[in-house]
Order: sequence, then C-alpha cells, then structure tokens
Amino acid sequence: VTICLMNAMTCVLTKSRNLLKNIFLQVFGWLSGILATILNAISTGLSIKELLETDSFRTRLDKLVIMQVSLGDFLVGIYLLFVSGTDRYYQQEFCFDQHFWLTSHMCDALGIISTIGSQVSLFSMTVLSISR
Repeated sequence: VTICLMNAMTCVLTKSRNLLKNIFLQVFGWLSGILATILNAISTGLSIKELLETDSFRTRLDKLVIMQVSLGDFLVGIYLLFVSGTDRYYQQEFCFDQHFWLTSHMCDALGIISTIGSQVSLFSMTVLSISR
C-alpha cells in the first residue's frame, strides 16, 4: 500500500509518465539503438573476416581491438533498443509501474549489458590509443 501511494504521489508530482520523457529522447533512443546494433554487427563481421585473412601480427592485433570496440558498442546498442522498447511498452503508465520495472530481472540485465558494453569499448579504445 505504501509503495502504491508513493507511486501515485510521484506520478502527480512529475510532468511525464514515460520512461523517456520527451519525443527527442524516444526518437534518439530508437535511432541510435538501431544504427549502433546494425553497424557494429557489420563492423564485427568485417573485422573477423580481415582477422582471419591477414598474416601480420600488428594488423591482427589492431583488428582484434577494433572488433572488441564494435562488440562493446553493439551491446550498448542492444541496451538502447531495450530501453526504447520498454518505454514503448509502458507508454504513459511507466510512472505507476516504476517500482516493478526497477526491481525486475530485465532492468538488472540491462544494467549489466550497459556496463559491460561501455567498459569493453572504453578499455579497447584505451588499448588502441596506447598501441599507436
């Protein structure tokens, strides 16, 4: 009962009932998620192909690190797609279901995916920068 009353008060006090508060964030989430997922999947595939075709150790190392950046960014794209999908699923009712969402396994999994994707990309870019 307390959670329901707190959610009702929160919904009354906030200006938006959506997960993503305005149309710009909604469009940007979908567009970024779709582009990041597709383009990084292509980049990963090309990096694997070039990795298998080259004999140079230096080129293999560069392609491997670029592939890791692509994989990290691919995970971030997946995260954006799921957050945008969740916003679309709840639409105007997210405010009332916020507690359920924040305590769900899906929210936990998306937090893990986002963190791993960001850290893999950051680490790989650092390695790539140092190696050059």
